[in-house]
This record gives sequence, structure tokens and C-alpha cells, in this order.
Amino acid sequence: MREGSESLLFKEFSNMLENISQTKKRLEIQKILSDYFTRLKKESPQAIVSACYLCLGKFLPDHFNTELGVGETMLIKIISEFTNKSIKSLREEHRKTGDYGVIAAKYRANQLSMFEKKDLSIIQVHEGLKRIAKEAGNKSQISKNRIILSLVSNTEKNETKYIIRILEGKLKIGLALKTVLISLGITFQFDNSIEVIKYAYNCKPVFESLIPLLLNKDTKSLNNLGIEPGIPIKPMLAYPSKNITAAMKKIKGRFVCEYKYDGERAQIHKINDSYFIYSRNSENLTEKYPDLKEGLNLICNNKNNFIVDAEVVAFDLEAKKILPFQILTTRKRKNVSLNEIKITVCVFIFDLLFFEDSLIEKSLEERRSILYNNFKEIEGKFHFVTKKECTTADEIDSFFNKSIEENCEGIMIKNLVDNSEYTPSKRCYSWIKLKKDYLTGMADSFDLIVLGCYYGKGKRTGSFGGFLMGCYNDETEKYETVCKLGTGFDDETLINIYNKLKVLEKVKPKDVIFKEGNEPDLWIDPKVIWEIQAAGMSLSPVYTAGYTSLGNGLSLRFPRFIREREDKSISDSTLSSQVVEMYYNLQESDKEESSGEY
Repeated sequence: MREGSESLLFKEFSNMLENISQTKKRLEIQKILSDYFTRLKKESPQAIVSACYLCLGKFLPDHFNTELGVGETMLIKIISEFTNKSIKSLREEHRKTGDYGVIAAKYRANQLSMFEKKDLSIIQVHEGLKRIAKEAGNKSQISKNRIILSLVSNTEKNETKYIIRILEGKLKIGLALKTVLISLGITFQFDNSIEVIKYAYNCKPVFESLIPLLLNKDTKSLNNLGIEPGIPIKPMLAYPSKNITAAMKKIKGRFVCEYKYDGERAQIHKINDSYFIYSRNSENLTEKYPDLKEGLNLICNNKNNFIVDAEVVAFDLEAKKILPFQILTTRKRKNVSLNEIKITVCVFIFDLLFFEDSLIEKSLEERRSILYNNFKEIEGKFHFVTKKECTTADEIDSFFNKSIEENCEGIMIKNLVDNSEYTPSKRCYSWIKLKKDYLTGMADSFDLIVLGCYYGKGKRTGSFGGFLMGCYNDETEKYETVCKLGTGFDDETLINIYNKLKVLEKVKPKDVIFKEGNEPDLWIDPKVIWEIQAAGMSLSPVYTAGYTSLGNGLSLRFPRFIREREDKSISDSTLSSQVVEMYYNLQESDKEESSGEY
């Protein structure tokens, strides 16, 4: 490490994280991080890649689906080894603090400092994490233990705290991807830099590709950075609408209606002779669907690499009908062999994103033309989405009713020509969804996060009787409360939920905004997402969703559990801003209904 490269040190990086943890102001956080990136840019520009990953508690792009393989039990043993504290006492302290990083720093044994320490760089820590993840086999835990101890032995207290938190994948300072990308935009200033960087990353979410272009000031390549087979992108999403009239006001020009299938979103990638299936949050699902992989070589008429956007549904081959999503969830996710598959599936393809080259900037009509000219259907296995170009509300209503009869959730309405580009990782008004549930009062369901649990009474004694549900605010990077949920569960579901959630208990969190008197019996690590239906929304003095926009919080009226969404991450859940927007849309559509419109 050359003289004067203090910013490259993990010590400096940890101090920067500590400074961020001391403020709640977004602009201050962005300044602290962008100032740090600026120093790195001058002293060791290549280290920015490592810094970006470590800021997010990661070490590789999401689509690598690589885990460190360092569970809580292993982490406690390692902390016990370098603190000389018993495992029992560490567990007891963790119940109070909920933070192994703080505990490790507090009890860090003096003998770690008996030998001469070598300053760690952020690159060394980043590479160390990758080495830990690579260790596999019978003796992998011994090897992982050795690598971790070698890193920790060269740290001071503050560094110890953050290296342990990184091993847990939780920095606990409210630093999210959005802030990292904005801070990069501030560091590498050029015209519209923040939006260009966000778009480039959404097309190719790999810091190893993004940072060199920024360092070389290659804004042309950044603006033209397209998608690439083998690197999944976050999908484009639709806005919900409560009725046809409201939907038609949003859509401009020619449009097409499609069935909205009740299944699992899937991106299918072809690279030479290999095929990969990815979920909406970049999880590799290829081994979950060996029955699909078997037929993928038959759907395309030529040898071009491609990416298609599709929905996988459970399918009854004899009756030739779509089955409910709950049946699809019973399929194993890993180590699936063809001879043990009991639930058959069918893929409905609705978009083509890459064919020889990126197509996302072309109109939907152009993308569709290339799709239909080069791909073919396979009965009961691969089909094009059922679609119809409509021009009137009556036509849309008829198509909507037909979709419900054929076991779909509803329909999608999409711009066909104007403003019909595919925008990764963004919810756009060029796509509108109309679901059958809008007839019950709400335009859409909510994907909410379980924040806490209330113990049951009466026949629910010994289990959980209710749940505190919340949403994520991506501006403040905090969780906000939305409602207390207690209906929609059968007895078996409640038992499964109890067994799953009781191990996720955590201490009272600092990143949940809630009103006193609304505290659950136990708090839950916010990682479980449930789909919730409601009869309506109202302003609330009890809940905090959207309070920064409205002054008051928002709550759901008569919320009901629909299902767990294992295919969604926190970033895919219903955000606080979306809850507010749905409230305004509901107010507007109520006015339209009172005027007698569709």
C-alpha cells in the first residue's frame, strides 16, 4: 500500500461507516459517502468496487447467488475464540443488544494485539470474503474460521464491529443501494450523472462493469450500457388501477391487453448452448425447473442468445388449465430431479429483452414482432401470453372477465408503440395492472413486511394471534408500520408461521418508525414478505406509513393474509411511497365511481 493511501484502509472505511451511523439526514449521508468515494478516486480508484460491495454488506453481484456460508452458530464460535467469552454469555448479550458486531468489538481480547498488526485494506477484506465463500467440503468450516480470524486479528475495535456485521450481511446503518448509486453520481459529476448511473446499473448490476466506465469518464458507454444474457436485471413493473376508466387515462396511444398470470416471474437467459432461469430478485431458479430447461432448446428457431420475460405457472396438462399459485409454491426450490416432479409447470412469455443485442429501448410492438418471428410455442410447456388490442372500455371489460374465467389474476394493459420501452427496475404508467381483487375495493394487493408478532389468545394460545405489518421507506431507509394483521390464516398456516418466525426474533429495532403503545410482543428480523388484501385505506394516528408525506400515517382497513411471497425481497415489496400513491389513487377512483364511470 503506497504512502498516503489512508482511504484505502479498512480502518478509514469503518470510520466512514461509523460517521454515517451517527446521522439520519439523507443529504449528510450522501455527502459522507461521496466524499469518501472522492478520496478513493484520487488515491486508489480500483478500490471503489470493493467499497461499493462492502457498503452493502456484499462481496459479489446478486446473480452469483453465492453465500458466505457463515451461520450464526459458526460466528458465535469465532467471536468466542477471539474474545475469550463463553458461547452462552455471548448469546445472552445478543438477546439484549441484537448486534454481534458491537459485542465482538466490546470484548475483543487484548492478545489479538500482542502481535504486530498489519493494516487491512478494503480490497483485502473484500478478497477475504470471496475466499471464505469459495471454501467448500468437509473441512470448509476450519478454513473459513482461519480466514476470518486472520482478518479480525489485524483489526481494531471499530473495524472488528464492521467486519463482523459484514459477515452477517447487515451493516445496520441504513445504507442502501440507492444511496450508493446517488453518491457515485455526486463523485463522478457529469450531465444527469445520478440518473445515468442508476439506469446503467439497473441494466447491468455489476460494479466491476460500472466503475471502470466512470473512472474513464466514458459517458457514451454508460448511456449505451445494455443488458447482457447471464446477468439478470430487475424487472419492469406495472402500476395498479382500481377500474378501467382510470387505467385508460394513464395509457396513451395504441395499447394491448394481456392476461396477468398468477405465478412466478421468470427471466430466461440463453448463452450459447446454456440456459438459465432467474427470479424477479435475481435468484438462479434453473435447478428448480429442470423440466423447463429440458425444452428450452426447442422454442427458438435460430442460435442467437436471448433473454425473455415470462411467468411460470402451475399447469394441469390433462385439463389444459392454470392452477393456483399456492400449488406452485409446493414445488421444491433446490435439488429437484425430473423423476420426482409432481407439479407440472407452463411458461407464458410476454416480452423479449435481448436477441442478438439489447432490445429494451425498442417499442413493445417491435419487441413482440421479433419474438413471434423467431420463437414458437410448445403445447402445455411454452406459450405466448394471451393478448388482445382493445380500443374501448367494453372491450377491455370483456377481455378482463375472460381472463378471470381462465384462472388468471386479471389483465395487464400496456402501451404498444409510444413510451413502450422496457425500463428495468422501475414501476411505470406505460404498464397498468387490473386485478380481480379491485372489485373488493382496492386496486391492488400489498406486499408487506412482517415487523413483529403478538401472542395469541383463546384458540390461538401458544401461537401468534396477530402480526405488525410494515413497508420500507427507500428515502429514509427505515421501516414504517401499516396495520395489525390477524385474518386470512388457517390453523396449519399459523403453525408453519410460528415455527418460521420465532427463530427470527430480534431486539427492539432502531430502523422501525412506530408509535408507542403499538409495540408487538416480539420484533422480527424484517425479511419475510406477505401479500395482503384490504377493503380500503385510511389516515391513522396509530400507524406511520407515509407520515413524512402526509403528516399522518396510513393504515389498511380489514387487512387479510393472502400468501407468503418467497420470490420477493425487501426491494420488491410495496414501498412507503407506493402506499401513499395507492391512497391518492383510491381517493381519485372513488370520485370516478361516484360519477358512474367504469
